[in-house]
Amino acid sequence: MRLLELRLIEDQHSFVRFPGNLTIVAGMSPAARNWFVHAAPLLLEGIACGASAFVEFGGATHEIGAGALAQRFLDRPVAVVLDAAPFQRVIADHLSLTGRPYDMPVVVAAEHIAQAEAAHQGTIESVGVLERSVRLEAALCELDSALHSLIRVDTREVDSALEVVRVITATGAIEVPEAIRLADEYRAVRSRIAALEERVAVGEGGMVSVKGRLDQARARFAAAEAKLLPATTNAEDIVALERAHDSALEAERRVSGLFGSRWRKQLDDALAVEQVVLDRLGYPTWSAFIMGARMLDSTAENKRQLEHARRELEDIERVRARVMAKLGDNVEFCAYFDRLERLQEAAHAIVGDVDDVEAALRALRVDPGPRSMTVEQARDNLASSLLAVGFGIETHVTLEDLQGTALTWLDEVHQISWLHSQLEADAKHCAQELDEARETLERIQLVGAVDEIDGFGADRLYTAREDVARAEECMWRHRDALIRVAQLVAESERVMELAYTAATDDERDEAGEAGPMPSRVEALTAVLEERINELREAGTEGSIPLVLDDAFAGLPSTERAELLGWLEGYSLFLQVIYLTDGPEVVAWAEGRTTPRIRVVRGEGFFG
Repeated sequence: MRLLELRLIEDQHSFVRFPGNLTIVAGMSPAARNWFVHAAPLLLEGIACGASAFVEFGGATHEIGAGALAQRFLDRPVAVVLDAAPFQRVIADHLSLTGRPYDMPVVVAAEHIAQAEAAHQGTIESVGVLERSVRLEAALCELDSALHSLIRVDTREVDSALEVVRVITATGAIEVPEAIRLADEYRAVRSRIAALEERVAVGEGGMVSVKGRLDQARARFAAAEAKLLPATTNAEDIVALERAHDSALEAERRVSGLFGSRWRKQLDDALAVEQVVLDRLGYPTWSAFIMGARMLDSTAENKRQLEHARRELEDIERVRARVMAKLGDNVEFCAYFDRLERLQEAAHAIVGDVDDVEAALRALRVDPGPRSMTVEQARDNLASSLLAVGFGIETHVTLEDLQGTALTWLDEVHQISWLHSQLEADAKHCAQELDEARETLERIQLVGAVDEIDGFGADRLYTAREDVARAEECMWRHRDALIRVAQLVAESERVMELAYTAATDDERDEAGEAGPMPSRVEALTAVLEERINELREAGTEGSIPLVLDDAFAGLPSTERAELLGWLEGYSLFLQVIYLTDGPEVVAWAEGRTTPRIRVVRGEGFFG
């Protein structure tokens, strides 16, 4: 069977089509992708999931869901959606064969992640809100276990060695690492605050929109207020008006004479100049100026404009006050705001009282001072620090190569540490939301079912569902971040792989190992083939479509291209749907000429 189109029941304009045997769906929002990977298995099992679909089987097109045909395409539970986690586990297992010091933590973390996903898989099969929250709590515990299995790496020796190299190789003033780190944290905290403001103010169009409307309202109020201020008259304006009026009279006299048509343009220009000066003085005509009668009608209109601008400004200020009140009640926002104030105080102590703190920190330069060691000594010191964390360093490696290896490794390790901290915060927040959701749902069960006619208790039910939805969203962010951690660890392993290749080959030759080790691509294709065979056997109407949720994310470009080419061959008799955020898979698909491969945009789906 083939899936042709998926459409939301609540919003018939929100749909996505799958025209190719291998369809690349790009641009879906995270919420849309999470909903899709939940809904696809339920729809194929004949369970209501808030969507309808057009499918092709038995030589005809049928509609399923939304009260249409009730069709079960799976005769037993099977995972239709495949994400990046199984592939990252294969990478970790493949790297473990080389026996390097990072392998066991990676494998243990991968096993914990697999257990967490297995526990979380039950949540998509439950249609009860309470059951989902209970399963989410179990999944959260498993994910926390996987999180704590990731080992924090001590980078102080490598950091210190790199700093020495940077100082002794400098040819002039150098930047201050502490200032750069402070600037990076300052930017990160500001970005987080801006994201929280947008999320809290989403009902008002976003914080950027609120601030823009407030600035515009203030500008309109100031302009309207300025129109009511008394016009200042000076001698220069009086002289300019009299000259303009004399020019207009002279032109008018000439127009009434012989060949007067030639002076028509001069008359119009003179009257225009006169009117400009009259407007500046606040008089409608020359006669009004002589009599001292200002523009009373204009003044009344200006008052009306001022009153309208005042009401508009008061309205948007009330909107901003509501948003600020919500932000004041947001614990996460208050914590980030306090941190931003402390960062500003620290920055002002370094660069002084400046407007652009981040730019001043990044522009700060100091004299490195006298060298503490030679370049050769600095190179040996850096090599020793890399050896201490597990790298194999050969004697002929240059200082520049060592710097590149160390910087790449540090970047990966710092990202892992940052994700570790973020995951801990997310886990705590997620647990709190789940507890609140369960308490609310238990109260609803005690009250009884909601009466849809009079709406008794409906507000609490809606609140409970929103709480669970937020918790579920946090749960998925938690899972995605763990996958990203596994990817970063794999990237760190690939950085180390080049340095170990020669030594590992020699060790294998000396040990006399028999038989070649399977390539990583072969191991990855085995994962795909196993899942495809499961879908074939479980399908009641032929093979079930395989959904890949950015499954090849984090793989090297060559391996990703090989796997996509492998799927292209299978697309002759199997439908594959690949959801992605990155441009690499889209670029690969757009470079193919076969009509079986199509790229569709999913920005409008679930919007």
